[in-house]
Amino acid sequence: MHAMKRGFTILEGIAIGGFLGLLAGTLFAPRTGKEIRSRMKRKAGKTIEEVKEVWSDTEMKAKALLKDAKHRARDWRKEAIHQFTGAWDDAKRLLS
Repeated sequence: MHAMKRGFTILEGIAIGGFLGLLAGTLFAPRTGKEIRSRMKRKAGKTIEEVKEVWSDTEMKAKALLKDAKHRARDWRKEAIHQFTGAWDDAKRLLS
């Protein structure tokens, strides 16, 4: 059995990157506890906003793709019915 490789989604990458940046900034910044907490709140808020933005963009793109797929499926269905009807009529003519 093959082991599946799993990549990160953009959303996961942003979240992980934001967390690691926040952690590195906290550990290596020469600031007081109050300053660090305040900074962490700001960075967390910024990361949340970025995640919301990416989520919104992704949701819009997914909806557009779904709408396009529905239209294409409808068109393919109509074409298939048209092709079948033509073939059926041809078969009836040949057999009569």
